Amino acid sequence: MGCWEGQFSPSDVQIKSKSCSSYYRLTGKYDASTKKQQLKKLKNTLTHDALTGLQNRYHLNNKIQKFYAKSSSEQCSIYFIDLNKFKQINDSHGHDNGDVVLRSVADRFQQFADESVLPVRLSGDEFLIVKRNVESNTQADQFISSYLSSVQCDTVQLNDPTTSIKVTLSTNHN
Repeated sequence: MGCWEGQFSPSDVQIKSKSCSSYYRLTGKYDASTKKQQLKKLKNTLTHDALTGLQNRYHLNNKIQKFYAKSSSEQCSIYFIDLNKFKQINDSHGHDNGDVVLRSVADRFQQFADESVLPVRLSGDEFLIVKRNVESNTQADQFISSYLSSVQCDTVQLNDPTTSIKVTLSTNHN
């Protein structure tokens, strides 16, 4: 009879015997915390955008419903944000620099979000901002104007130290 001590996972245990009289016993500790960490990381990968770290569109409807359920009012506002002329940044400065802009905008969305604001990256240059605890359309309009003013920044420094881009966000549709 053999004896082994250590850590193993169920996939590590394979017992093969050529004769019926052989008997093997493995003892050890199975560390479930590693598996839990892997599952947590996988869930995060599924629900968060890899580039920006924001929530992504996976289970978006459920996320919005859960987020809304914590609202103290009966209204939520959902804002669709598309970065105009973003394709020109990718075409002129390359996709790596486009990613720098997306991360910068997402960081700013997250920085100025509180417990009543949920920023989500849909895809490419499209984002959603979900605001709960909205009492009126006027309050919703004031919120998004103020939020976008806070989020915009003077410049985003691109990978080339001599090049930067100004990010301006507004509620105008031009």
